[in-house]
Amino acid sequence: MSFLAVIFSLSVIYYGIAIVKNTAPESTQPHSTSMICPMI
Repeated sequence: MSFLAVIFSLSVIYYGIAIVKNTAPESTQPHSTSMICPMI
C-alpha cells in the first residue's frame, strides 16, 4: 500500500505543478512546462 501511496502523492504533486505552470508565465521555466505537459 505504501508504494501506491507514493505514486498517488507524486501524481498529485505533478498535477499541482502543472496547474501552477499553467497559471504562471511560461517565460519563467519553459523547459519544465514542456516536460510536464506530455506526462498529463
